[in-house]
Amino acid sequence: VVSFVNAGLMTLYQAIGVIYGANIGTTVTSQLVSFNLSQYAPVFIMAGVLMLMIFKNPTVKKAGEVVIGFGILFLGISTMSSSMGALKELPAIQNLFMSLLLGLVITAIVQSSSVTVSIVLLLAQQGLLPLKICFFIILGCNIGACMSAMLASLSGKKNAKRAALIHLLFNIIGSIIMAVI
Repeated sequence: VVSFVNAGLMTLYQAIGVIYGANIGTTVTSQLVSFNLSQYAPVFIMAGVLMLMIFKNPTVKKAGEVVIGFGILFLGISTMSSSMGALKELPAIQNLFMSLLLGLVITAIVQSSSVTVSIVLLLAQQGLLPLKICFFIILGCNIGACMSAMLASLSGKKNAKRAALIHLLFNIIGSIIMAVI
């Protein structure tokens, strides 16, 4: 979005809508992870492959790619979840996850709050993180998700910097409101 605004392909007003939509989209992804659909991963993958192989319609083929993507996402989550069970035995790892800024730092490095929130949800499912700590790490993830936009805006024009700042402020204000609630 910052690059589009910088190139003049999108107005600042249009960017705000996309930024809000992207935040809602990451919430939907996290919600899908919380439904624990990993047992259906092979079904999603097979359905997507069949859509790609059988249908000629490009729209159906694109939908098939999306379905395959969800299947692979659920398969990856299942794999991560099963491998995290051993972490229960390591108190040093548990203490590491208790940091408030951890969500921000990991998301800034990974550059995907969806991935970080998914990992936090898996850790909570394994009993490695208490709900209260998960909540604050997720708020940190929300703010950390802005780092790639902030970096992209550094060499951009004034409106590109404004778009990145709007993204950052939206996530900071939203996180503060949720922390207070």
